[in-house]
Amino acid sequence: MIQELVQKMVARAVDSKKYKVICLDNMSALQNLVLENIDGRSKDGRQNYQKLQLWFRQLGMYLRNSGVTVLATAHQIDNGGSLGNGRFSPDMNDKTFNAFTSMFDFVGRIYKKDGSRWIDCDPEQGNQGKNRIDDRTLIHAEDLLEVKEEKKVEEK
Repeated sequence: MIQELVQKMVARAVDSKKYKVICLDNMSALQNLVLENIDGRSKDGRQNYQKLQLWFRQLGMYLRNSGVTVLATAHQIDNGGSLGNGRFSPDMNDKTFNAFTSMFDFVGRIYKKDGSRWIDCDPEQGNQGKNRIDDRTLIHAEDLLEVKEEKKVEEK
């Protein structure tokens, strides 16, 4: 079952203490694989989505509590701006996306403009972004994990 495989691999990476960052690429596909495994196990299809959301919430909580930095990607869909709350959104069930990302301090949409990659984490742009780390709302991708050195103050 894909859920057990993902949990096992993530736990192995976390428990090894070798990695400071774990990257989960294409959460859109993972959502579809997990839903396929859950599908048909309940009498009501809505229960399948509840189980899906619960699994992603538990994965998010585990990663949050692991102490490692987590980078996760999802495909995006272009709604043409017809929803009135931003043009692009993750290609995931909204409640599943929120269940997973609610645990994290930073969520953004990455895009390329003028040869540079940018991450938009401004929630007012309608892209489900957030930044609880600092006040930035638009970040060069290469600056996302930039470690800032603390200035040492010498005592006299």
